[in-house]
This record gives sequence, C-alpha cells and structure tokens, in this order.
Amino acid sequence: MIQLILVSHGQLGLALIEASQLLYGQAQGLYSLSLSPDQSTSTFQKNLQSIIQRTGSQTLIMTDLEGGTPCNQSLLGTMNQPDVLVLSGMNLPMLLEALNCRHEYALPELARHLLDVGKTNILNSTLRFQEQLKDEGELDDFMN
Repeated sequence: MIQLILVSHGQLGLALIEASQLLYGQAQGLYSLSLSPDQSTSTFQKNLQSIIQRTGSQTLIMTDLEGGTPCNQSLLGTMNQPDVLVLSGMNLPMLLEALNCRHEYALPELARHLLDVGKTNILNSTLRFQEQLKDEGELDDFMN
C-alpha cells in the first residue's frame, strides 16, 4: 500500500486529514507534517526523515505549495529515494482519491492520476450551478 504524507505550512495537512475522516473514515498509512513559523528547516527535515523512515517504500508526499519550504524540503530530503514522489498543490479531492485508489496504482501512476483529479476539481461552482439550473431547472442535486 502506498503511504501518504501531507506536508504543509501550518496545520493545513492535518486539517485535510480531519476533513477526509468525515468523508472516508480512519485511514492507515496517512501522516501529516506541519511547518511552524518558529521551526528551523533542519528540524523540519529531521521530522520529515523520521516519518519517511516509518513509511518504508512507496511513499507519496503531497505538499501545499510548489516552491514553498515544505515542498522544497521534501524534494531535498527525498532526492536519493526513487520510491518517494512529491506532488504540490494538494487539495481534499486529491487526498480522498489517493485514499480510495492507492491500492490500485503503482506510485508513478497514482501521482499522475492525482494531478488530474486535483485539476479537475478546481471549478467555478457558481457558473456550474447556474448552467445546470438553466439546463435542468431543478435544484434536486444541490438539496442533499
């Protein structure tokens, strides 16, 4: 099973895990690492390496922001580990999909799939709602 580590500025990764538990339930092999404002990069890196050692092989790190310290430190800390991949721009749909299908994909394929899922779920919901209302004239799908 592919292990997942959510790495973020502040508590974003932990918040995504908590949100996923409302929709998915408890999950094994899911970790979070938060960068606090007063934390040094060396301490952050040590904490990251500690989690990676616990996960073993086949680990996907999902970070909040390309070019941010959590992403950069994840890249630096895993550059000699071919069985660890780093994605940036994590969101809740990506996490839910990862939890649902990490048993079905190899690590590189899962990463590609999650990038598609993340992008697909960024929408102008107001426009989508208005178009659906105009086409169908009903609110049934939105009342649940």
